[in-house]
Amino acid sequence: MLKNTEERTLESLKLDHDTFKHLTTISTGSILILATFIEKFFQNPNWKGLIAFTFVSLMICTYTSVIEMFRISHEGVAGKPSNKKRPLWSKMVPLLSCGCFLLGILSLVVFSMKNFLR
Repeated sequence: MLKNTEERTLESLKLDHDTFKHLTTISTGSILILATFIEKFFQNPNWKGLIAFTFVSLMICTYTSVIEMFRISHEGVAGKPSNKKRPLWSKMVPLLSCGCFLLGILSLVVFSMKNFLR
């Protein structure tokens, strides 16, 4: 029974790690898309503040996702997850990562629609 619980916990950590790996990939790709939009399509874009907001949101998402991947990777170094209580800031990192990703993508979509439909 205990081994089964440990296996499920380790599998959960692997899935969490993959989630943040994908968030990192998508965020950096979205930053490149934003740069392409600005360079190729929008000579004089509307709502320029969204450019900065999108960039900052996606950079925070990338940074916090990498931090969370390192935390998850070191969680099971000894072969099983740690039972130590995590500090509050450590619990907020995944929420910050996901929240910044959603805000960054939303602002990228709004920016794109505003400038494509003018």
